[in-house]
Amino acid sequence: MITIQEKHGLGKHLFTIPLRNIPDILHYGYAALAPGFLAPMFGRLSFCIFLLFASGENRHVRKWPLYLFMVIQVVINVASVIFLFSVCKSKLYVIWTLQQNAVMQDCMPLIYQTYWQYAAGCKSYTMLCNQYL
Repeated sequence: MITIQEKHGLGKHLFTIPLRNIPDILHYGYAALAPGFLAPMFGRLSFCIFLLFASGENRHVRKWPLYLFMVIQVVINVASVIFLFSVCKSKLYVIWTLQQNAVMQDCMPLIYQTYWQYAAGCKSYTMLCNQYL
């Protein structure tokens, strides 16, 4: 994805990118957000699974927090990806068409997106999870 974006001008100064390339950069950049959300989640899940196996049959190690963190990680991150791709219902292409009127008519209000990010608690929950692990 990054290679395709770079071919269209990702990494260049905005004023040096031809206007016809900006929708392509936004299109592939938006598509790259899902792996960007899910990759850290899979890393944390794999570390939790490692800790579960490493603790083995030790009764002194509490395992329920690991299971709890795993479930919450999946719920928050998968819900974020679903929300990300359902913001404009079935007209996802509107996001990278550079037509502000179409975005305002076809997509959820930006305030809902902001509230979702606050509710998902991406930074605070991730920091709590990392601290525990």
